[in-house]
Amino acid sequence: MDFLFESRFNALMEGISGQFGTSPLGLLLFILALAALPLFLSLLYLLQKHREKQARTQRSREIIRKRCDKIGLSPAERELVERISECAAGPEPGYLVLFDEPRFHKAAEKLQKKETGISSGSIAALRVKLGFSREATRRLHSTAQLQVGDPLLVRPQKKQGVFKALITAVRTDGFEIAMEGNNQLTSGDSAAFQYQNRQGSFLFKSYCIKRSGGRMLIRHQEKLKQLQKRAYFRAAYTGKLEVGDFDGDERFQTRFEDIGGGGASLVNPGERFSQGDFLELIFSLPGNSEKLYLKGSVIRTSRGRKLLHVKFEGIHENQRDRILGLAFKPRKDSV
Repeated sequence: MDFLFESRFNALMEGISGQFGTSPLGLLLFILALAALPLFLSLLYLLQKHREKQARTQRSREIIRKRCDKIGLSPAERELVERISECAAGPEPGYLVLFDEPRFHKAAEKLQKKETGISSGSIAALRVKLGFSREATRRLHSTAQLQVGDPLLVRPQKKQGVFKALITAVRTDGFEIAMEGNNQLTSGDSAAFQYQNRQGSFLFKSYCIKRSGGRMLIRHQEKLKQLQKRAYFRAAYTGKLEVGDFDGDERFQTRFEDIGGGGASLVNPGERFSQGDFLELIFSLPGNSEKLYLKGSVIRTSRGRKLLHVKFEGIHENQRDRILGLAFKPRKDSV
């Protein structure tokens, strides 16, 4: 605001005082004008800020328009971009949601909370078109960020058990999977999915849009829950182990039936252990000769005490990661 420079300000004051002269009425008018000057300057400042905001908004819209043209977004996708950019209100311009992935995550989440009718699939599809479908640097925000070739654990709603699957494609309308063996989801089947990457293990629910041969297209989701200790799926695993009372010396050979990040099921050797027993489990994972020594509580038995269901106690995160790596490792005949 160059009119506030000292020389111009002095000239302004001299002009005002010269106009009113030195009569009592002139002095009174001069005082009133002087008193009104801060208000006048404030109005000028607000007007200038308003014009600057309009200019930034216009520039942001122009950048958004050019970016949308370049990507080839549909009218509905353009409207969604505008609404997401509006949710990114702040000192930075809204068009940055098109280029900054964390900013997009935050604005999209805010929009979904504000407008519950916003489709998760439409936001996920927009992520893919904007190039925000690479692996998350901190945490997973959308299934559009899943990586081709990575494994999933699938728990169908209509079928007992947990099955391994591989991600075969990530598209704008969903992600494709191939499940192990002859296990399949048909159109409309819902399931819970568990995914693991370097940022942790994530759980989400979705459904099969369609199936073509051995490939199933799963609806994108924007709401993924990062799992805690008790929320891990268990995958079938029949490896051998030794088990015994934690404070005893004797160990017995047996085998697993399934294993996960929070616990395992194993054959009860000689039906000698019961609910509430505190055990030590000693085993090695495939491809690694190093033995794991884990503590676990028997939370229940089944099949007439022939099967123990054990919850791991005091497990270190690096041990859990190794077990999860086993649970997520697809078999060669899985696809």
